Amino acid sequence: MTLGIRPEDIHVSLSQRDDWHPASVYVTELMGSETFVIVQLRDAKLTARAGGDFRAEPDSPLWIEFDTTKAHFFDSGDWIAIVTCQSPTVRRAAH
Repeated sequence: MTLGIRPEDIHVSLSQRDDWHPASVYVTELMGSETFVIVQLRDAKLTARAGGDFRAEPDSPLWIEFDTTKAHFFDSGDWIAIVTCQSPTVRRAAH
């Protein structure tokens, strides 16, 4: 199973937050009004979108939170959506 989530639905903080996931900065990419933050979370690299004033050095600790109402889960073999989480109640995707 693979998680699909857009960068704007992954929130980052350089300050520790309760119930957020600890991770680290892999690299940042300044894009003017926004910054793409490549996050190292265990064995995965995720792209998050932060404000243009976000600054962090590689390997800096940070905390992330997912907007799970925007998440989608896919079968890793055929990439068919298994579940979409468009509300706090999980809905199964139609095949």
